[in-house]
Amino acid sequence: MPQSREEKLAKKREYNKTYIKKKKYGNRTSKQRAKDNWTQRGVDMTNFDEVYDLYINTHKCDLCDKIFENSYERVLEHNHTTGEVRNIVCRKCNTHKEDVSIRSDNKTGYKYIMKVKGKYKQGFYYRFEIKRDGKTFTKTRQTLEEIIVIRDKYLENNKDLYK
Repeated sequence: MPQSREEKLAKKREYNKTYIKKKKYGNRTSKQRAKDNWTQRGVDMTNFDEVYDLYINTHKCDLCDKIFENSYERVLEHNHTTGEVRNIVCRKCNTHKEDVSIRSDNKTGYKYIMKVKGKYKQGFYYRFEIKRDGKTFTKTRQTLEEIIVIRDKYLENNKDLYK
């Protein structure tokens, strides 16, 4: 019996969901996927089972008490330098929480300033980048001195946000 167009599309969508999930995750369990993901992000795995149990059994944000409606909203917040787990938080709190350390890919030694390949005659430029409330403020300059001035002015004008 011929199928309608809607039935064929529904059948194809269902097949694609199964195929993509199998291709992406293979036979790994959600616990194995979490371990791989956290290891890749630099989380300390010495007490993984305890952290995973805490993560799975946490149903509200440790900072704002928002109840997680699904697992996508739950985030393992950790120190990016040491890998130490700090909290289980919602995505909003995780993006608003500021790490006070200098990023590991920052070779300049100045907070919020990075050296980037390309653009100028010398083969690189400096970028000041800061994220707050889901927005990114970025400026680029040819010299480190110029970008430090821009960064300092920005932080001075927004000192109530960056204490």
